Order: sequence, then C-alpha cells, then structure tokens
Amino acid sequence: MMIYFILVKQKIRELRGFLLMKNKNLNEHEEELEMEEDDDSQKNAKKYGHGVERKQNYIIAMAAEASGIHPDTVKTAFDTCWAAIQHELEEGNWVKLHGKGTFYLSKRGSRIGRNPATGEEHEVPEREAMAFQTSTAYGKYLREVRAKRSRSLRKESANSSDNG
Repeated sequence: MMIYFILVKQKIRELRGFLLMKNKNLNEHEEELEMEEDDDSQKNAKKYGHGVERKQNYIIAMAAEASGIHPDTVKTAFDTCWAAIQHELEEGNWVKLHGKGTFYLSKRGSRIGRNPATGEEHEVPEREAMAFQTSTAYGKYLREVRAKRSRSLRKESANSSDNG
C-alpha cells in the first residue's frame, strides 16, 4: 500500500506543472472538451451559481489531455487522493491542501425535519459532514474571478440591450 501511495504521489507531482499551465489556458480547453449537463442543471445553477456542472469524468479527461497521462492513471491518482482524504477524516484529522484550503468534519446539530408529503415532524439526529474551507489566498483568487465574470456578464447584458 505504501509503495502504491508513493507512486501516486509521484504522479501527482507530475500533474503540478499541468495544473499551473491549465490555470492559464482553461478557456482554450473548455471548448475542446465535451460539456456535461443533466436534468438538474437549472436547479444546480441556482444553488451553485453561473456555469455548467462538471462531473468527475470531465475533470479526469481534462487532466489527462493536458498532462498527456492516460485517463486511467489520472483516475487512479484522483481516486487515491480522495480515499486518502476520506481516511484522514475518518481518523478525526483534517487535511490541509497548501494554497487551496482545508477539508474537515463539521458537526451538524440535531433539528426538526418534516416529511414533505405528510407534513409529519420528526427529529433529525446530530451528525458530522465533510466541509471545505478555502485558504485566504485561494478565496481571494476566486472572488477576483467571480468579480471579473460578473463584470463581463453585465457588459454583455448592457451591449445586448443597446443592440436590441
């Protein structure tokens, strides 16, 4: 298991360069890869904001294409990373990804729930859920991206109303 983890760690290091390059050239590759949408796209757009839902296979295909690594190898590395994160959370630890953020378990208090069909109330017990807190730097980067996108959407909207 340890040797396998070391091999995956080496593959992840190989992917680092690709991620830096990918950050700069994301728009070029988006058009080349097939976009995935499902029936819940509208609902998810309201919940998560603008954009298109990206599934695991899309991310794996994008990483494989940009890095030149076979998609099965990328999927193995991806799955192994998630398994390692899950294992650490199960042990009661948190996982910090330098420059990105921290995965941790968050306690959700008990509450009163309702059956939507009957309206019957019942108690939902306390539980733990996985949470992710972005790092300060990554949060700032995401806010800048969001603001830039918002400005371009407003500009497009203004241009279309002027032309229409």
